[in-house]
Amino acid sequence: MDKTILIVEDDVIAQMTLSHMLSDMGYSKISCCSNESDLRRELQIDPNRSLILMDVFLKGVRQGITLAEEILEKYNIPVLFITASSDPQTVRQLATVAHSGILQKPYEYDLIQETITQVLNS
Repeated sequence: MDKTILIVEDDVIAQMTLSHMLSDMGYSKISCCSNESDLRRELQIDPNRSLILMDVFLKGVRQGITLAEEILEKYNIPVLFITASSDPQTVRQLATVAHSGILQKPYEYDLIQETITQVLNS
């Protein structure tokens, strides 16, 4: 598939798992990064991504939620959040950000495929 997907995830195992799943689904233009500076570099290289999968809790100063707000404003790239958390505070924070959906960890192949397909076809 000719869609470009960027995974922003600081857990290398989760990053590799998602990347392999996406590859198995037929996506070939997949890149990964694990922090804000790498994300900025990736968007300078290719600001026309089809989709960003963004971990809610990244190591570093800024969290995925605030980075997603900036991406949506500046690049208008759809963002799917990925998280293992379903606590009320996180849910409230996510509700304040325009996003394309939330994928819960652990990952479910069929749900990821269905959700990504919906986002990319909308």
